[in-house]
Amino acid sequence: MQNGDVGVAVDMLGFADRSIQVEGIFGAAGNAEIQGSNDALTFRPLHDPIGVLLDVTAATDKIRHIMEITRLLRPAITAGDGTTSLTVTIFVCGSSSRLSIQGGNMSDLNISWKSRGCCGRRSRRATAPRR
Repeated sequence: MQNGDVGVAVDMLGFADRSIQVEGIFGAAGNAEIQGSNDALTFRPLHDPIGVLLDVTAATDKIRHIMEITRLLRPAITAGDGTTSLTVTIFVCGSSSRLSIQGGNMSDLNISWKSRGCCGRRSRRATAPRR
């Protein structure tokens, strides 16, 4: 994902445990913000368990847990330059047997950001296209 890109929102209903990792070239002041929404219209920045905003500014940043449980989740690259090229990976764990994207279905997915399930349950891999 490049500066200004916003990933397609992925329906995370049923996945209570979520963590994110951002890798790639951040460029000058590159920033990946993790956003969530319950109404599919307004997306707000999310936080880790101690209240720190999920703005990832360097590949050396640690894997971060997502505190809020929102229906929809998406990454947004809110800063950077022409060299910014990031991959946001989310790992989810829960009992859901479905994973879908807002306004589409699994066949609409391509590589840009990833979601993986765990905990001995069915896992789905989804990658959301940039907008």
